Amino acid sequence: MDVVVYRARRITPVVSREVERLRRELPGCKVVLVAYQPHYKWREDSADEHFFGAEDLRSLLYEAKNAAVNWNNPTGHHDLPVLAYYLRNPSFDRYWVIEDDVRFSGPWSHLFEELSASGADLLMTAVQNFAENPGWYWWNSLLSPGTEVSQQHRVKGFGPFCRLSNPLLAAIDRRYRDGWGGHFELAWPVICLTSNLTLEDVGGNGSYTPPGRQGRLYANTPLSWSLFPGTFVFRPRFQEDGKSEFSKGVFNHPKLWHPVR
Repeated sequence: MDVVVYRARRITPVVSREVERLRRELPGCKVVLVAYQPHYKWREDSADEHFFGAEDLRSLLYEAKNAAVNWNNPTGHHDLPVLAYYLRNPSFDRYWVIEDDVRFSGPWSHLFEELSASGADLLMTAVQNFAENPGWYWWNSLLSPGTEVSQQHRVKGFGPFCRLSNPLLAAIDRRYRDGWGGHFELAWPVICLTSNLTLEDVGGNGSYTPPGRQGRLYANTPLSWSLFPGTFVFRPRFQEDGKSEFSKGVFNHPKLWHPVR
């Protein structure tokens, strides 16, 4: 069974609306809300809502990873709440991670059906290797004690929407316990490839996108620091004006959008 981990900064009416939309459009998946705030103390108000604070995430046995975290603004370490949820719920086959400022301009079921045909252990957007984008800011964040990561395994992605297999999350947990760390958009792909697991791009125009998904599911400009222009970018923010489906009809095929506020 698959689970959708909807990662939120705080609980708002829009977050509640989007979670309900996912549940309505993905009846075959469990959908859970995972929220991080520095001063929370872990609680599970229901089986579908999980709240973590800095104290909870510091207790994970990831000494090197955690040493680099600014707990008030954990840029690059937004994988920690996902791992905390995984460790408490380790029995799902695949974990779809969706940030609260991601939208899909069509039924979520269509996107999941298309991507479910892929057996990749990691699906991300804007996947590139070092040679394709040597100027990416976070390359030097990787910690891999005792392991020289080859150029072919130095790969990064963009993480607001992604999917991880159970074996990959287990591998990430092991490596972090062994002292690995760094920005998760680099650490996840590197751990995936160095664990002999498989990586694909969700559907942009890069070299890691399989034939048939090229350019179908999002658009961006990978060599731009902001990934803009495109639909799935780091900046600028898009405004949705209260609509659940963002910019429907702009393209012939629905697209992923980020960040939508």
